[in-house]
Amino acid sequence: MSGTVRVTLYARGRFRVLRSDGTDLTPARRKECAILALLAFAPQRTRTREALRGTLWSSRSATQAQASLRRALSNLRKALGPDADLLDTRDALVVSLSQEVRLDRGDAESGADLLETLDHVDPALDDWLREVRAGEDDAPRHPEAPRARPPDRTSVEIVLLPGPGDVDSDYLTATLADHLASRFAAEGVTDIYHAHEPVPPSALRGTRLLRIELAAAVEEDGCWTVHLRALADANRRFIWSGRARMPLDLREIAEGHRLPGFASTAISQISARLRAYRLTDRSGVMALQGAAARLFTGDREQLRLAETELAALSTGDALPLALAWRGFAGLTRSLEFIDRGPIAAEASALAEEAFDLRPDNPLIASLAARVALELEGDVDRAAYLAQAGLRACDRNPYALYAAAQVALISGERAEAHRLAQAGRLCADGLPNAYAWDMEVCLTALGMGDLELAHRSARAAHAQNRAFRPALRYLVALDLIRGDRTAARLHAEKLARHEPGFLISHLTRPDYPLLTLRKTGYAEALVGA
Repeated sequence: MSGTVRVTLYARGRFRVLRSDGTDLTPARRKECAILALLAFAPQRTRTREALRGTLWSSRSATQAQASLRRALSNLRKALGPDADLLDTRDALVVSLSQEVRLDRGDAESGADLLETLDHVDPALDDWLREVRAGEDDAPRHPEAPRARPPDRTSVEIVLLPGPGDVDSDYLTATLADHLASRFAAEGVTDIYHAHEPVPPSALRGTRLLRIELAAAVEEDGCWTVHLRALADANRRFIWSGRARMPLDLREIAEGHRLPGFASTAISQISARLRAYRLTDRSGVMALQGAAARLFTGDREQLRLAETELAALSTGDALPLALAWRGFAGLTRSLEFIDRGPIAAEASALAEEAFDLRPDNPLIASLAARVALELEGDVDRAAYLAQAGLRACDRNPYALYAAAQVALISGERAEAHRLAQAGRLCADGLPNAYAWDMEVCLTALGMGDLELAHRSARAAHAQNRAFRPALRYLVALDLIRGDRTAARLHAEKLARHEPGFLISHLTRPDYPLLTLRKTGYAEALVGA
C-alpha cells in the first residue's frame, strides 16, 4: 500500500473504523459497516453495485435493494464526515474504497474471528464471511497456539425439585419456571433447559452455566411458598436465594403479578451477583444487563460508559439485544441531554435492526417501540412494536411500559394507567423500577389523579435521587398543589443535576414535561 493512511478498519473481533487521530468513525448500522468490509477485502478495493446489493439485500426486489444501497452509501459518507472522499460512489456501476484506508486483520492467534459483529446481517453476507474465515483457517498455525475460542454463551438450567407432590404446588413451581424462562430469553439467553431432573453436563452448551432450583412447600397458615436457589458454573457456587409467598389462589398465580415481580427480583439479584463475582466475564448476555443499568442513572458519564460497553458487546448471542439497548441509549442521550444531530436517526436504525433480528423478543420490541414513539413520533409504528412485545410476553415489564406509553399518547388514558400499574408490579425488584414509578405518575396525570401522580414521583425520587424526570415533575406538581416550599427544595436538588435549571423553565414548550402539557396541567404553572 502506498500513500498516507488516513483511516484504519479493524476487522478482528468487533469491526471498528478509526481516523488516524483516534476519532471513531464506525457507522451505526451494520450494513454500512459491511459495505466497508466488502470493499476493504476486495482485491482492488472495488465492487459492483450489483454485487453489493446481492450480498446485503439478497431477499429484496431489485428496486428495493437499489434504493437501500443508495441510502446506505449516503449514510456511510455522512458517517465518514471529512473523510467521505475515501469512498468513491460517483460511478453508476461500481463503488470503490481509497488505498488511504488501511485494513488491519489483527492477530489470528488472538482467538477472535474476523468481522464478528457482522454475522446475521444477510444470508448472502454470512456465506461470504464463511469463505473469508475459511481462507484464514487454511493458513498454517503454531501447534502450541490453537485457534479454538470458547463460546460466549450462558446456559440456564431450571430444575423443579420434588415438593409435597400435590398438583397445586407443582403448578406454582411450573408457573414460576415459565416466568423465569421467558425473562431469561428476553434478556438474550438462548440455551434454557427446563426439566424435573438435572441436564447431563455433556448436553449443556456454553462456558457459563446458571442452575436455578425451584421447590414448593405449603406453610402452616395454608399459603404456598416457592423457594429459589441460584448456583453458578460447574462447581455450583452459591449465588442467591429467595422465596415467593402466595395465597391459595390459582387465579392469582395464573393471572396476577406476584410471580412476574418475583422473577424480576430474582433475575436482577442473580445478574448483579454474577457480575460482582466476575463469573460471567465471557458471557455477553449477563454483561449486557450491567451496561443497560447505566442507561437509567441520568448521568452523562455513565451513559458514555454504557454506550462503549454495548458497542463492545455487539456480537454473538448478545448482538440483537445490544443493538436494541444502543438504540435506547441514543433515545436517552437525545431526550435527557438535548443531544440531537444524527443521534435520532442512528438510534432508530439500531432499534429497527435489532427487531429485524429478533422480532419475537419482548424486550427488543419494547425498546424499539419507545424509540419509534419518543424519537420519531411514529405512533402507528410504536403501537405495532408495543403489541409485538405484549404478544411475546404479556407480563414483561418493558412490554407493559411501552404499551402504556403508546396508549397514553393515543388518548386511551384508562388503558394506559392499567398497563402502567401492571408494569410497575412486574418490575418490582428491578434496579431501575423507578422508571415504572414515573410511568405511573404520567398515567395518573392522564386520569386526573394528582395525588397518585405526586406519590409515584416521590417513590421514583426515593429510589434514585439523581433521577431528573422525577425531580422535574415533583417541582411542577408541588407548585400545582400550592406547596411552594417543597417546590423550591426540589428545584434546588434538580439544579445540582441539571445546572442552570430555573423554575421558569417549566413553562418552556421544549422542556421535557410533555405529559403535563398534554393533560392541561402545565397551564397552572404560568406565573408560578
